[in-house]
Amino acid sequence: MADFVVVGGQIARDAAGNVVGKGDLQEQIEQVGKNVGACLQAGGAAVKDIVFTVSYVKQPAEFDKYTDLRQRYFGAPSPDSTVVPMPPSTDPDLLVQVEAFAKIP
Repeated sequence: MADFVVVGGQIARDAAGNVVGKGDLQEQIEQVGKNVGACLQAGGAAVKDIVFTVSYVKQPAEFDKYTDLRQRYFGAPSPDSTVVPMPPSTDPDLLVQVEAFAKIP
Protein backbone atom coordinates (compact mmCIF):
# COMPACT_ATOMS: atom_id res chain seq x y z
CA MET A 1 0.00 0.00 0.00
CA ALA A 2 1.34 3.42 -0.95
CA ASP A 3 1.84 6.25 1.51
CA PHE A 4 0.29 9.62 0.72
CA VAL A 5 0.56 13.20 1.89
CA VAL A 6 -2.76 15.04 2.00
CA VAL A 7 -2.55 18.83 2.00
CA GLY A 8 -5.84 20.55 2.78
CA GLY A 9 -7.11 24.09 2.84
CA GLN A 10 -4.12 25.96 1.42
CA ILE A 11 -4.92 29.63 0.91
CA ALA A 12 -2.94 32.72 -0.09
CA ARG A 13 -1.41 33.60 3.26
CA ASP A 14 2.29 34.14 3.82
CA ALA A 15 4.31 32.86 6.79
CA ALA A 16 3.21 35.90 8.85
CA GLY A 17 -0.47 35.15 8.17
CA ASN A 18 -1.03 38.05 5.77
CA VAL A 19 -3.22 37.62 2.68
CA VAL A 20 -1.03 37.80 -0.44
CA GLY A 21 -2.42 39.29 -3.66
CA LYS A 22 -5.69 40.81 -2.51
CA GLY A 23 -7.90 40.98 -5.59
CA ASP A 24 -5.32 39.20 -7.80
CA LEU A 25 -6.17 35.56 -8.51
CA GLN A 26 -2.87 34.92 -10.30
CA GLU A 27 -0.78 36.18 -7.38
CA GLN A 28 -2.86 34.19 -4.92
CA ILE A 29 -2.40 31.01 -6.94
CA GLU A 30 1.36 31.57 -6.85
CA GLN A 31 1.27 31.87 -3.04
CA VAL A 32 -0.97 28.83 -2.68
CA GLY A 33 1.50 26.88 -4.86
CA LYS A 34 4.34 27.85 -2.54
CA ASN A 35 2.29 26.82 0.49
CA VAL A 36 1.34 23.47 -1.05
CA GLY A 37 4.99 22.83 -1.99
CA ALA A 38 6.17 23.55 1.56
CA CYS A 39 3.55 21.23 3.04
CA LEU A 40 4.45 18.45 0.63
CA GLN A 41 8.14 18.83 1.39
CA ALA A 42 7.43 18.58 5.13
CA GLY A 43 5.58 15.32 4.43
CA GLY A 44 8.32 13.78 2.29
CA ALA A 45 6.83 14.52 -1.14
CA ALA A 46 7.14 17.16 -3.87
CA VAL A 47 4.87 18.90 -6.37
CA LYS A 48 5.81 16.30 -9.02
CA ASP A 49 4.32 13.62 -6.73
CA ILE A 50 0.81 15.15 -6.73
CA VAL A 51 -1.78 12.75 -8.13
CA PHE A 52 -4.95 14.80 -7.55
CA THR A 53 -6.01 18.31 -6.57
CA VAL A 54 -9.25 20.00 -5.58
CA SER A 55 -9.36 23.74 -6.20
CA TYR A 56 -12.02 26.08 -4.85
CA VAL A 57 -12.15 29.28 -6.91
CA LYS A 58 -14.14 32.40 -6.01
CA GLN A 59 -13.87 33.92 -9.52
CA PRO A 60 -14.45 31.09 -12.01
CA ALA A 61 -14.47 33.59 -14.91
CA GLU A 62 -10.74 34.17 -14.29
CA PHE A 63 -9.95 30.47 -14.16
CA ASP A 64 -7.96 30.64 -17.42
CA LYS A 65 -5.17 32.30 -15.42
CA TYR A 66 -5.11 29.25 -13.19
CA THR A 67 -4.85 26.91 -16.17
CA ASP A 68 -1.71 28.70 -17.40
CA LEU A 69 -0.14 28.58 -13.94
CA ARG A 70 -1.11 24.95 -13.50
CA GLN A 71 0.80 23.97 -16.65
CA ARG A 72 3.85 25.97 -15.53
CA TYR A 73 3.73 24.66 -11.97
CA PHE A 74 2.91 20.98 -12.58
CA GLY A 75 4.23 20.54 -16.10
CA ALA A 76 2.67 18.07 -18.47
CA PRO A 77 0.80 15.95 -17.91
CA SER A 78 -0.89 17.72 -15.01
CA PRO A 79 -2.43 15.66 -12.23
CA ASP A 80 -6.15 14.99 -12.26
CA SER A 81 -8.17 17.72 -10.61
CA THR A 82 -11.58 18.98 -9.66
CA VAL A 83 -12.57 22.64 -9.63
CA VAL A 84 -15.38 23.82 -7.39
CA PRO A 85 -16.89 27.31 -7.06
CA MET A 86 -15.70 28.68 -3.73
CA PRO A 87 -18.45 29.26 -1.17
CA PRO A 88 -18.53 32.56 0.72
CA SER A 89 -15.44 32.77 2.91
CA THR A 90 -14.87 34.27 6.30
CA ASP A 91 -12.22 36.37 4.55
CA PRO A 92 -13.51 38.02 1.36
CA ASP A 93 -9.90 38.69 0.23
CA LEU A 94 -9.27 34.98 -0.38
CA LEU A 95 -9.95 33.98 -3.99
CA VAL A 96 -8.68 30.39 -4.13
CA GLN A 97 -8.09 27.39 -1.89
CA VAL A 98 -6.35 24.16 -2.88
CA GLU A 99 -6.21 20.63 -1.54
CA ALA A 100 -3.55 18.28 -2.90
CA PHE A 101 -2.95 14.55 -2.66
CA ALA A 102 0.56 13.29 -3.33
CA LYS A 103 2.10 9.82 -3.36
CA ILE A 104 5.29 9.67 -1.32
CA PRO A 105 8.08 8.33 -3.56
